[in-house]
Amino acid sequence: MKILAIDPGTKTGATLTDGRSFSTYLWNVAAKPKTKKRPAEPKHFRLAHLWDKLEYFRKGIDLIVVEGAQGFMRGKSAVEASHKYRAVVELFGALNGIEVVTIAPNDLKEYALGKRSGSKVEMIAEANRLGYEGHEDNEADSFLIAKWAVEHRLKKNG
Repeated sequence: MKILAIDPGTKTGATLTDGRSFSTYLWNVAAKPKTKKRPAEPKHFRLAHLWDKLEYFRKGIDLIVVEGAQGFMRGKSAVEASHKYRAVVELFGALNGIEVVTIAPNDLKEYALGKRSGSKVEMIAEANRLGYEGHEDNEADSFLIAKWAVEHRLKKNG
């Protein structure tokens, strides 16, 4: 079983795993800024860029696990964008016959840290302890989501 774990956002952390190896990516899905040769893309293009990344990784994916937005406490536009990213992931899964599972941020922290709250620094440190090599919080979260998925979905299903 191949699992794609996602921490969605303008900088989306993504980890692809089969339960043995873990490959972590950082997807910049921001709308492209204006240049001398072209106008800026509208903000909603970030959703198309996320779709394109998902499409690139689609082959062989059996499960997508995405971090949810429960308790997401940023500005209004960030919360709106966060929900849109998750909607794109869910629609992508539905149209491609890929199961999508959501893990709440507090559940991920409890899995990683043994408590329902924690800083980005703590999450990165725990991801490093478990095998992630890096310092980017979105990648670290996706790595931890993948570890959770392996323990809670892959091992329980055989």
